[in-house]
Amino acid sequence: MISKIEALVLGDVHLGHPNTSTQHIVNVLRAVFGGTPKNEDLNWIIFEGDVFDRLLQLPANEVHVLRSWIHDFLKWVKQRNIRVDILEGTPSHDWKQSEEFLTINRMSGIEADVHYHTQLSIVRIDRFDIDVLFVPDEWRSSAEETWSEVTHLLTRHGLDSVDVAVMHGMFPHQIPKLAGRVDVHDPEKYLSIVRRCVFIGHVHQASQMDRIYAAGSLDRLAHGEEKAKGYYRVELRNNEVDRIKFVENRLAKRYVTVDCTG
Repeated sequence: MISKIEALVLGDVHLGHPNTSTQHIVNVLRAVFGGTPKNEDLNWIIFEGDVFDRLLQLPANEVHVLRSWIHDFLKWVKQRNIRVDILEGTPSHDWKQSEEFLTINRMSGIEADVHYHTQLSIVRIDRFDIDVLFVPDEWRSSAEETWSEVTHLLTRHGLDSVDVAVMHGMFPHQIPKLAGRVDVHDPEKYLSIVRRCVFIGHVHQASQMDRIYAAGSLDRLAHGEEKAKGYYRVELRNNEVDRIKFVENRLAKRYVTVDCTG
């Protein structure tokens, strides 16, 4: 058990994206997880889902690039005794391909502390003395059905709340008001059962509402994403106010639109 959790939270990496190359994204990941002083105290890494963009085929060059990075990343976290939690994102993006982290970890004999969550679950992390709720995207046909299962899950665990929630999906404040009817999670319900932070992936724009934090996508993946991209650095301290800071990815790819009207 430790007195301070130093976490790095990121989401929507989209390895294998057709626009922003996997090599570029991997270069960014290597910079984020480099051996810089800012990472000396890091002990927890959370991927909020959509690590992958699409189903990749073995001969694809992206596969070799990302596997090389996964191997090096696992060695890096093992050396620093960092726990890694990876949430399954949108099924049409991830396709459960984050299993590669576990496979490479096992076959290479690295034995890093890596956990992959494909099911709605509550996990007790004794090392941090916290309970964490994991909610994959599209777990049920509606957000209301998912919430119903969350309440039953809390009961089965003998809990009325958890410390942290890691989700993939949307809350109402993350979508345009003119978007029409969209199935979204209820923020008040989740804030009522999460004592500290809710981290959510899926919408690529970073945002914060109350204790709900969305890192957005790590990099730009299309036109119209001019705002800053990046991730969160999080300090969770016993009996103190949590410190959460958005860190900009200054290596993010630029998509420049030129108006040639006239």
